[in-house]
Amino acid sequence: MLLVAVATRHGDELAADFLRLYGITDWRALRPSRAASLCQAMVSQPESWTHRAMNPHWRWADPAVAMQALQADYLALLVWMRSKDGQK
Repeated sequence: MLLVAVATRHGDELAADFLRLYGITDWRALRPSRAASLCQAMVSQPESWTHRAMNPHWRWADPAVAMQALQADYLALLVWMRSKDGQK
């Protein structure tokens, strides 16, 4: 059931992931149970393009990404504080 839903909504990403992660050029040639099993494992991995298409907020699940965003924000704040406007 998951495979059909994912193929309907994110077919291009699914095909690209099967090729990129498993080296399978046509996932439809697989037995349905095998394709569904591989799809289930694939969509749970954050490096999967299908996972990223299904979960638009996947980036923020990684604490390292959130920390990098905070560092960039604080750096921008420090730069502004050293400007003439920030010193007022």
